[in-house]
Amino acid sequence: MKMPLSGRVKHLVVTVLLIFITACRHTPVTHTQTFAFEQGIKVLATDLADQLGKSSIGNMLNQVNPLTHQKQLKRITIDPFIDAESGYPLKANLIIKNIISQQMKSRYEITGEMDPDNLEASEYVLNGLVTFEKNSGERVDVYKVFATLFEKASGQVLASASVYVDQLDTTPMDLYKDSPVFLKGKNYEDQVSSINKSPDDRIEERYGNRLRARSLMVKGDTLYENQEYNKSLAYYNQLAGGQSEPEIQVLNGQFTNLVRQGNMREAEQVYAKLLRTSIVETDVIFNKIVFAPNSVTPLESNLDLYKMYIRQIGDLVAAVPACRVEIVGHCSRSGSESYNDKLSQQRAEWIHNQMAAHAPMIRGKSGTIGRGFNENLVGSGKDDITDAVDRRVEFKFSACEVADGGTESPTEPDDDDREEEPKSEQAAKVAKVPGAIEIEDIEFYLKNKVSSKLIAARIAERGVNFQLNEQVKKRLKRSKADARIFKAIDGAKLSM
Repeated sequence: MKMPLSGRVKHLVVTVLLIFITACRHTPVTHTQTFAFEQGIKVLATDLADQLGKSSIGNMLNQVNPLTHQKQLKRITIDPFIDAESGYPLKANLIIKNIISQQMKSRYEITGEMDPDNLEASEYVLNGLVTFEKNSGERVDVYKVFATLFEKASGQVLASASVYVDQLDTTPMDLYKDSPVFLKGKNYEDQVSSINKSPDDRIEERYGNRLRARSLMVKGDTLYENQEYNKSLAYYNQLAGGQSEPEIQVLNGQFTNLVRQGNMREAEQVYAKLLRTSIVETDVIFNKIVFAPNSVTPLESNLDLYKMYIRQIGDLVAAVPACRVEIVGHCSRSGSESYNDKLSQQRAEWIHNQMAAHAPMIRGKSGTIGRGFNENLVGSGKDDITDAVDRRVEFKFSACEVADGGTESPTEPDDDDREEEPKSEQAAKVAKVPGAIEIEDIEFYLKNKVSSKLIAARIAERGVNFQLNEQVKKRLKRSKADARIFKAIDGAKLSM
């Protein structure tokens, strides 16, 4: 018995849909073996190209031009691969781009790194991430390279793959080698999250919305690499002019270009903004105050810059009443644990003494600690440029935020940062009582309309003597406590 035409049509539609859905469902390609660098990047490129060709969108790629009768290759631009530990794009991107371009040339055209022109001309974006994996007993030291390929217009991920390679030069591009901080704020997080997506997912919306801005940054970085500092600064100034709030990467680009051009006065003003923006996004400043192996003082060649960092951080801590900073010293992995513990503590103390000499008020609002090599970011113990980040000092801040993300002068805090008298004499009296904050204190402040910012500052200064359990949360919510207060309690020292 023949199936009716309508039934045959429905059956055909269902079959096509099943084929379509099956074609769309694929998972990231992973390899367990370790490749030499060039071979590994070739394998990565092949995996991405194969997945793109098998995707539902890929099946419609590379149509033949009816006029020239030649295949029109779809175009891919590369958002430079970044190092996971520092957040920096690598010098090796030029080699990576050339290998991928050569490997894909018969199927897709690589337009180049993602500058504005290449982004405009391309239908797809390829991005990548490199991590270092220390010998775990099962595998020798290796680098893992992740890559994702997505459609520019929709943000849909069409391919994702990773490979292990035995060697990879993680030297950062010059602009980032010269930058004062490690760039691991919200934009870094969005980019890394997008690189780790699986096929059929979508990239992070904020990363997708910033592709045009990213392309301007890539162009600025390339110009800096070519020592065209005026042109590089122009791109970063263009980026800054289009932003309602400053971004770490943009301020970093402005700062490094200004330093290169010897404009130290304006560079210090930009650094003050960069400092505050970094605190808002991360609460930690991974300043590149770098030490030579076995040294308790920073590199002499960069001492003037380091003193600028120390001066600005000291001014900020002194200016904001509730602000506290912990200065944390680190060492690379070479040498004994006890030796490095002592050395890292000495590094933190050197910075602390320099800061206190400039701003004596910070002595009661700061502390030092040495972490030895327990919190290495690279951990290779090579004691060269690749693990310089491990011989660092970093700053961890508490209650140091400023109102608008970093445009104020460090010596002129805004009105809301100044220690103001509460709205009643009773509240003022409670504010002066020493010791940890009690839940009754917070309720009293809220009843007397003391600002949440001031309450959070007192909590950070004095700690609390209660635990933030569900019963306490309900009690504070009834008193109209907001997220700022709950965050302050959650991070406060418990005194019971």
